[in-house]
Amino acid sequence: MEFRDVVQRVFALYGEREFRDALGVVEESRSLFPERDSTLTFWEACLLSLTGEPGRALDALESGLDRGLFWDRRMLADPDLDAARELGQWPDFEERSSAVIESLDLRRPETMIREAESPIGTMIALHGAGDVPEDFFAEWGAATPSEWTLIAPVGDVPVSNIKWAWPYDLSTDSLVEALEAQTIIPPAVMSGYSQGARLAATAAWDGLVDASGLILSAAALPVEGWTGSRRTPVPMYAVIGTEDLAYEPLLATSEAMKADGVPVHLDIREGLGHLPPDDLDEVIVAGLAWIAAQR
Repeated sequence: MEFRDVVQRVFALYGEREFRDALGVVEESRSLFPERDSTLTFWEACLLSLTGEPGRALDALESGLDRGLFWDRRMLADPDLDAARELGQWPDFEERSSAVIESLDLRRPETMIREAESPIGTMIALHGAGDVPEDFFAEWGAATPSEWTLIAPVGDVPVSNIKWAWPYDLSTDSLVEALEAQTIIPPAVMSGYSQGARLAATAAWDGLVDASGLILSAAALPVEGWTGSRRTPVPMYAVIGTEDLAYEPLLATSEAMKADGVPVHLDIREGLGHLPPDDLDEVIVAGLAWIAAQR
């Protein structure tokens, strides 16, 4: 069993509001995936809070701090922890949590690269907020054709012990810095998931990367993010689920882009939430072919 299987089981039970069953999966998984302690502990706390045991939820987080775990304030603001945040001990926990983060020597992971022997182009893939970069690289690497060099920079905002994000204000400075040292063989395609998808689009639209196209998954692209008079018209191929909160904003942005004559292809998945599709490899192959056709 892979940790991806655990994620799917926990979130399926969570979606059905079977919180205690989800807790059982979390506990079963601890001995199998000790390196995922920060994620499993956070899930445990959220689920305990939802089942009416906020004291145990806070205890789980406090115990995690004792083990050297941490979670940034955005994670701790999760609505699932509302009951725990109402406890009088919560402010002391948050203060202690911040102190733990400040005491750690957190180093941004190196950019991950898979070089093709005779590359026909470069795929630049950006992970989402709170992703485990190694997991994202493995998933995107398995889905990207081997004749393409894959470059996966890592965001510089630590979210937990093994999770990272891009700047929440979507500043592109850290991305540009990560790419400056890389050899990008054209054509370059910008791609990404969630927050990374939005950052990829921003970098392409602003001309920070000479991209021939975009391949995006679960991208929240508000209309105000696209203004044709100021943007580079990069063709966009995007896969999105109808149950994703990013769905309506992406539709609106797509219409604005089309109105400015920018090629857009949407792969709409009925019932899919804020997740990448199971057939990501087929999406990327189709996206690369579609982008090539636009040239």
